[in-house]
Amino acid sequence: MYRSFTAFLGCVKQPISYNYQCRSELAQRSYTVLRNCVHNNAGFSSGVTDVLRTNVSDKECMSSVANEQKDFKRLKETNYNRNFKEKISESNTLPNELFSDNNSDKFGTLSSESLLRKRLETVAEEEDDEEFTEFIDGKEGKTRLRQIEYAKLVKKLLNEKKLVEAVDVLETRMKTEKAKPDEFIFRLLISGCAKVGYTKKAFKLFNQMKKRGLKVKGGIYTSLFDACARSPWPEDGLKRASALWDLMIEKRVDINQRIAHAAIKAFGRCGDIERAFRIADEIVTLEIPFTSETINFLLQACASDKEAGFRHALMIWRKMLDRKITPTIFTYNLLLRCARDCSVGNLDKFREDLSSFIPSTQMDLLKLPAPNEEIEETDRDVPVQIEKSVTSDSFLPCLLSEKPHLGSVIHLKNISKSWHRLMLMGGQGGFIQMMINNGVKPDIKTFNQLLFTIAPDPQEENLLLTEMKRLNVKVDLDFYNMLIKKRNMHGRYEDAKDVLKMIREEQFTPNIVTFGVLALGCTNFKSTKTLLSDLKSFGLRLNVEILGTLLNSACRNWDFKTINFLVKLLIKTKIKPNLKFIQHLDNLNEEISKHIQIKNEGRTAYNNKLDFSNIDNELEDFKQLITHVKSLEVEDASKFHPWDQFRR
Repeated sequence: MYRSFTAFLGCVKQPISYNYQCRSELAQRSYTVLRNCVHNNAGFSSGVTDVLRTNVSDKECMSSVANEQKDFKRLKETNYNRNFKEKISESNTLPNELFSDNNSDKFGTLSSESLLRKRLETVAEEEDDEEFTEFIDGKEGKTRLRQIEYAKLVKKLLNEKKLVEAVDVLETRMKTEKAKPDEFIFRLLISGCAKVGYTKKAFKLFNQMKKRGLKVKGGIYTSLFDACARSPWPEDGLKRASALWDLMIEKRVDINQRIAHAAIKAFGRCGDIERAFRIADEIVTLEIPFTSETINFLLQACASDKEAGFRHALMIWRKMLDRKITPTIFTYNLLLRCARDCSVGNLDKFREDLSSFIPSTQMDLLKLPAPNEEIEETDRDVPVQIEKSVTSDSFLPCLLSEKPHLGSVIHLKNISKSWHRLMLMGGQGGFIQMMINNGVKPDIKTFNQLLFTIAPDPQEENLLLTEMKRLNVKVDLDFYNMLIKKRNMHGRYEDAKDVLKMIREEQFTPNIVTFGVLALGCTNFKSTKTLLSDLKSFGLRLNVEILGTLLNSACRNWDFKTINFLVKLLIKTKIKPNLKFIQHLDNLNEEISKHIQIKNEGRTAYNNKLDFSNIDNELEDFKQLITHVKSLEVEDASKFHPWDQFRR
């Protein structure tokens, strides 16, 4: 093929004529028709030159005719294009250089085609001009988009959080319009499914890619591991992640940093912390950069192990220091999360891990209880025993510094509370100071984590608030909501109400979560009524969660007046009870039955409310109340499938 019209036209210098001597009449007739067509359509002279006078067979002659027909067709198209060029040139609207591609210094044709398209739009239409459009199945108005346009549509829908509509573009529209999806569209949809934890659909799209023979690139594997990490069911996510990793090993897929991090995240969140650590070892073997991001994903894996995650997190931290990796704000926040949610596991293994980075001289002074040693009841909540003469925070242990030490610790016992583990990291003040020394400023998430890690002590909480002001960390409403929750959960109801003053000083407006955590501190009918009145005054709508919290408190106190009030309010506001709401009533009913049995047996360890004069009537009304609530339509969250929202 020639690169341009002029390139082919330039090679035809002389008129072309044809003459054939054919043995058969059919061949001679074909030659005559071809000659007339060439002369009439191409405008050549009728003279005949270079006549072929050799004798040829019919078969050879017909072959020659076929070849000449092909040449004629090419000449006809060339002549038409030449005439079209001349017509356009006469309008003086198109430069000649648009039709010439002989310039060896010119790369690509995009710009010229774009200019040509714009210039053609200015050419006046003639009466005989017809617009031709390629329709699907020959049906007018039924056209398909280009691949890039389908991709833009899918991306737009995903940005609008419309996953169902985005998937429908592939499964319905493109199928109807007989458009063939490419790898980019599949990658967009798999990534969209991964972000919302729609694991099943992500892998279904992955299988469709393989069936279509599309190339699966690294970004697809990253999204699939991310889908496993976000799966509503860790068991299913772990199963799929394991199969995917084995498939990659079988196909010898190149493992890059992003794939490795996504795999660590998937295995860690799904509970296989050992495999997450093995992948980290493979990163080192494959000489993939080991960064703070790698450390952060490993700490996420540690946080999934509630039994021994804190011990693993300490060892990850030590590995980070050995590799001279600088921790980020995410690293510190994840470490606090491990201290808040995870224990140290077996104390013997914990001591073994400590001995790997603590000087032996300090380890010899550290005492751990023997396996069968009994711990006195008064010491169960004191895991770290420090010399009584020591009161300064500087003598607290710190296992995070480059030169870790145990401070003045002489005995480790049952490390079960979050503030016990925080003490091993230097305490609240030591941890914050270490962050500042390393050039990392604590953010609001840091203090949110610390709030539920420090001891439930007003002094510790006030110190935390002071540090936030000193570091100019802006407090938000969520922090105050959690402070109310923490104080109520430890029975400090009046202290929880004091937080409302702080909220007003910061000019925040309480939200539904604020009233939800305040409900934890409502212990009588009066406080319950006050809370509901305040909720209404703020224009917030009562929900079954707040009613359930209030009911739970009333059931613990055998407050039948409040119970009746809340159930009637539930019916009046047409709020559907959930299973937890009904469970509170069932728990109280079982507790009442046990205490009645204890009383009938002549024992004294029963609730003295059974001695009230009207208790029989209250118990009878309570049983009828339970029966009525169970007859109502129940809002059962377990009946709602997490993926129902993504299905049509």
